[in-house]
Amino acid sequence: MTPDGKAELKITFSEERLSEIRKKYETTGLVDKEILDLLLKEAREALAISNQIGEENNKKIKNRLRKLNIRQIDMIKTLENEETTTEADRNTYRSYRQECENMME
Repeated sequence: MTPDGKAELKITFSEERLSEIRKKYETTGLVDKEILDLLLKEAREALAISNQIGEENNKKIKNRLRKLNIRQIDMIKTLENEETTTEADRNTYRSYRQECENMME
């Protein structure tokens, strides 16, 4: 598999994790932080790979990753603002959100 193919696959995995988190939250009101960790791990790995490939493919992958990060940030903001979210969880979600925002820079 080519490096850009690996990056694309990592983004796809991260997108799947985002869907898993949303589904679980919508049905149970709970967030699986292990899945959230995996989501961010896959996105970080895609970004790392994208920094090692040619400029044209790098832009394509970073654009897809940016779109994913926007969706991740929106979901995390929603979780942060829920009335039932504890302060400890808010702090956790803030750190996740900041990591997503940093990936976009």
